[in-house]
Amino acid sequence: VLGRVVLHTQPIYANAFACMKDGREALETALPNPPAYVPYEPPGHRLGDAVHRAVNRFEEQHHVSPARLILENHGLITVAGAAGEAIDETNEILEAGCKFFGTLPEDSFEPAKPRPHLERWYEDLEREFAARGVPCIVRPARFERLYRAAYTDPLECAPIVPDDVVCNGPAILIADGSQPARAFLAGPGKHIRRTATILVQDLGFIFLANSASMIDAMEEQLLANVLVRELIARRGVCRPLRQHDIAELLAMDS
Repeated sequence: VLGRVVLHTQPIYANAFACMKDGREALETALPNPPAYVPYEPPGHRLGDAVHRAVNRFEEQHHVSPARLILENHGLITVAGAAGEAIDETNEILEAGCKFFGTLPEDSFEPAKPRPHLERWYEDLEREFAARGVPCIVRPARFERLYRAAYTDPLECAPIVPDDVVCNGPAILIADGSQPARAFLAGPGKHIRRTATILVQDLGFIFLANSASMIDAMEEQLLANVLVRELIARRGVCRPLRQHDIAELLAMDS
């Protein structure tokens, strides 16, 4: 369907276009040559088929195969005969995103400052799980940028791409920071098994999983969500995944 080298990424500057209402039109105005556009489909065969159809449409309209494909609410594909060319095609999209939305603040990836109150809360949560015999790792957010997001409406972190659902579920859980972790586990957290992202109000985010690598993925995905939304808010309106799309992702076997 595509060329010799296929590079699939999910960059923040590309996904700001892919997850914005009218983002397709915005990207077409930001580039000298438009990319192919793939309407949202869940990962797997249906998405592959949608890519195939998008390539055919592009070839009919432009009489050439697309070198760049934007996947709605998902990411970016670039295609070339050699790896370096595919990387160059990707960088063109990212540079267009920088110019259109503006650059991210320099502190977007700064390590978090110590927060004793949050540390006490997550240590309490750890003890509760240990007492129940549930092996898991509990860790607070390590990026300072996520603490600024923690004071906003959690709906602002609702899923916008499939990996949001894979990593952090259909929604962020909310805990009252003035109450102990035991109260949270008896209420909104009573159905937690081994993976959860928790917004402890007025304190910050806590991640719960059965491996450190999974927590890394959960946190990086949440940070990407926050930064994509920040860029979109400068120029337009975010288009989150629809509820039936989220339900479909949750129902997948893998």
